[in-house]
Amino acid sequence: MSVMASGIGFTLDLNRCTGCRACELACSTENDLGFGRSWRRIETFNAERDPRASHHHLSIACNHCENAPCAAACPASAIARDDATGVVTLNPDRCMGCGYCAWACPFEAPTLDERDGTMGKCTLCPDRTAQGDRPACVEACPTDALAVGDLESAGLTASAPGFPETTAKSAMRFKPLRAGAEPLETTWTVDAEVLAAFDAARQPHTVGGDLRAEWPLLVFTLAAAILVALQTTVVLGATVPFLPLALAAAVAAGISTLHLGRPERTWRAVAGFGSSWLSREIVMYGAFVGLLGFQVAVPDSDGVSLAAAMVGWVALVAVDRVYDPVRRPRSLSVHSADVLGMAALLTVVMLGELSLALVIAGVRWLLFSLKQIALRPNSLQWWASSRPKTAIFRNFFVRLRISLCDVQEVRLRGNPCLPRTYRKISRFRLGNCAVPSRLSGWERARTAIRVLPPAVGLTLMAVAENVWIPLILISIGEIADRLFFYLELQPTTIAETIADDLKKISLENGASPATPPSGFAAS
Repeated sequence: MSVMASGIGFTLDLNRCTGCRACELACSTENDLGFGRSWRRIETFNAERDPRASHHHLSIACNHCENAPCAAACPASAIARDDATGVVTLNPDRCMGCGYCAWACPFEAPTLDERDGTMGKCTLCPDRTAQGDRPACVEACPTDALAVGDLESAGLTASAPGFPETTAKSAMRFKPLRAGAEPLETTWTVDAEVLAAFDAARQPHTVGGDLRAEWPLLVFTLAAAILVALQTTVVLGATVPFLPLALAAAVAAGISTLHLGRPERTWRAVAGFGSSWLSREIVMYGAFVGLLGFQVAVPDSDGVSLAAAMVGWVALVAVDRVYDPVRRPRSLSVHSADVLGMAALLTVVMLGELSLALVIAGVRWLLFSLKQIALRPNSLQWWASSRPKTAIFRNFFVRLRISLCDVQEVRLRGNPCLPRTYRKISRFRLGNCAVPSRLSGWERARTAIRVLPPAVGLTLMAVAENVWIPLILISIGEIADRLFFYLELQPTTIAETIADDLKKISLENGASPATPPSGFAAS
């Protein structure tokens, strides 16, 4: 039977794992990844040993998920799951090095190999397993904490504190800590000097690269919104030179490939159209560029112009959906910096439609404000304790704040004025978009840049016939917001999951010190 056949996968005994990192070094050596790089790593839960929570280590790598999100996200179909063996493989010869699989993976498994510009991840050591041997990481574990075994074995669980809970159906199981136990301590360990040298050689672990440095994506998405808006005005009767429009679209497409590790393989993006939003973005924008070129050759064809505009709008939908795994806050499915809304606003401004411009700009400012607003616990308490006659508004605002954000902890247990759904919640988590009760200087400056130029532009639209100055001012706010959007992008990391779980467990156990810490199995 194959190592990863149905029902077989990695198991980790949290009682035995010492965090020695032998598995990490074995993976690096076996796969010739270069000193300082490994497809497996150790993450420690509760490294500070807070007595209210368990302390253990997690050995993290690709978990060869049944519903592998990386495979669905890959635009080049370079990642696939073998149904016979259960192994999720990444073909480096197909990979274009876009890093989108790393955005989609909740376990941070795929990493960029800067030597050849492609992504890489755990292969399950096929040369070893073909000979009946165990993967290198399993073989190297000195305490037999990491193993390959039956996922349905008694005593195993699919969850552990610090391990992301997903719908991916990972082939990873844990043996929980015994009640009151600590992980096994052993005198055997990897030489400290070796680990120090390994860490010194390693590059900071980032998921899909540093998104704040992805200026080609910023330029491309801005250009796409502007060009689709211009093409839409062409369909509605405006005069725009066709050749510069087509050339600008082609240049933007070229710029978008600069962030790829292997830009010459961009054509492979057509392979993942059925499941990958990045593939759909590339294919639809490519079709948009092609139709603009055809428009140059056939300038009198209204059908070509209309088709180009329609395809452009579909491409913008795909552009926005590409960022779903990394947008912040997670709970906002629509963002003030989305290019779809930007193109709509620019279109109506160029057409001189003031009323529509006010509506679209208002919605986008509202979305920006919802992200910026100071979510104070006392504000929520005030709404929760307001008079009964304001119940409709109170419930609306409580639900709105709850749906948007999840950072600050608020005690709401037993409050009769809360919506019934929330009365029994002792602590409520209000999300990642929360900001201090007072905006910082940077936040005030960002708000001013985002709001004031467009506000002045819309005012000028109301009093002047020329739309170009208002268009420039409104564009300043839109471009600034898109820049802020890129600065905020961040995939969910294991470290973030550990911090969130630790905070949750600590708060649950904080009120009852005598209660055994969460994360332990029953004796």
